[in-house]
Amino acid sequence: MKVYTSSRIIVVITATLITQHVRAYNKVGENITTSLANAKLGQLNRDETATNVESSAGGDITMFSVDSQMLNDAFPPKKLNSGQICRNNDYWFSAGDASMNQYNCNSIQSLTDSSLRSQICQLDHVQENCPVSCGICCEDDPDYMFKIQNGKMKECSWLSKHEVMKKERRDRYCDTAYKGVTVRTACPKSCDDCMLTEQQQSTPPRRSEEKRPNLVMVMTDEHNLRTLSCYRNYLLSKFDKEQVDVWGDFYLETPNIDSLAEGGALYTNFYTASPACTPSRASWFSGMYPPFAGTTTKNHGIMDVNVTTWAEILHSNGYATSYIGKFHLDGTAKPGWEAPEGREFGFDDNRYRFNRGHWKYFDLNSDGTVQEYEFTESSQFVGREETTYATDFLMDRGLEFIENSVVAGNPFAVVMSLPD
Repeated sequence: MKVYTSSRIIVVITATLITQHVRAYNKVGENITTSLANAKLGQLNRDETATNVESSAGGDITMFSVDSQMLNDAFPPKKLNSGQICRNNDYWFSAGDASMNQYNCNSIQSLTDSSLRSQICQLDHVQENCPVSCGICCEDDPDYMFKIQNGKMKECSWLSKHEVMKKERRDRYCDTAYKGVTVRTACPKSCDDCMLTEQQQSTPPRRSEEKRPNLVMVMTDEHNLRTLSCYRNYLLSKFDKEQVDVWGDFYLETPNIDSLAEGGALYTNFYTASPACTPSRASWFSGMYPPFAGTTTKNHGIMDVNVTTWAEILHSNGYATSYIGKFHLDGTAKPGWEAPEGREFGFDDNRYRFNRGHWKYFDLNSDGTVQEYEFTESSQFVGREETTYATDFLMDRGLEFIENSVVAGNPFAVVMSLPD
């Protein structure tokens, strides 16, 4: 396979504790470091704390990751030429007049007294916090999503994508609210509710010229942290050898994964939302505790379709997204290939996503679908392990997605969830 590299790539690896099969774990690091040889990983503090991620005995841990501030820095919001963010903030203030009325951005936009609105918008702090309501700029909130009649969640751009949608129907949607925010307030551009002057409309805000980083997330399953030499070495610096080498003198060297830890961050203080697979994954993708993410407090639960994942946020900002491997958030379906309609959760390409199971081999059928195989069927794959073993097969699909995204010139985010 031809190798492509990107100048800014964030590599995140998560793992599940308690290993049974350790073959090919180092292949993960080998493939990433080979394919992304020239990548510049985010430089973070070595002992940074990560919360709301998968860890603990029986659950998943984060090995190399980035904190929320880095993601905010990596994916800056759209800015005006003046450096001002084109988005209303949740901001309350007093106009300073005799009435002592309290205002926020929404109330400014609903004022019928245009002279009063103009007066309030002359205040610098109001212009900085309410640029959309003051007519300084007009952009939809890329993070906002609302629910339509069939229960599906839609982004602001959905309102303007369908030219056949009559204005009356669009207005009905724009006048609804979701989670306390009206669609019209969050989607002024798609609702034709902009207050820009003719000159401002002809000179739209420029996007940041900084190249956005790509995100590669590798999640391994049933994986003890001691099987990675970077963690074993860390543990040896803190504890006696007998406490670290619980299997005696048997241990692995993982130099390629170690190089990712050396060039990025090795988390040594982090907590899981749950020690079980489904709830910890729900928390990982949603940023919420499992009870708030659907029926995901136990294994084989279903994540609420209304949950907004970080993949949806990246997708709404122009990222190509893909989920490859075990998902375990769609209930009891086994294997449950691809994503049920309406349950993509921000991932565009779900051809190689399955719900659950610890399959040891995968092979492509003639129609492009995937067939899974148990370890007891390994005799069928003698001589073809490098392309059909679960870790290798799924990793190759991930590298294909990376390659295609780079050729297309798209920023990308991919999850490679390995069940091995």
